Amino acid sequence: MLSFVALPPAPKVIMAARVALACAAALASTTTALATTTAARAAIVEYSLRYTDSLPLARGWEHQHAVAALGGLANRAAPALYTPYTDADTMWFNRSTVAGGWLADARVTSPGVCAV
Repeated sequence: MLSFVALPPAPKVIMAARVALACAAALASTTTALATTTAARAAIVEYSLRYTDSLPLARGWEHQHAVAALGGLANRAAPALYTPYTDADTMWFNRSTVAGGWLADARVTSPGVCAV
């Protein structure tokens, strides 16, 4: 059985998590609005997590996990938020969006990068 020791989070990590949550919440509301206005084609918002490689380790981890948690909520009913991090993510997404793929009719938009 694993046991974890709770360490007090550093103030910068807490602030980074709050910023990541705010960005992800904004993206989730955007994806919900796009998904409800586009019935024929799936509307998918692309939010790249590659920028987290340039952050300090703890801060990048907080951003990745906050976006992943909110992405689960945004993608509950249908694919709405795509968060590539590695080249493998991009490869599989490209395979899904080619003619005959299950996301062939998807419309992908990219909101840009949130300020951190």
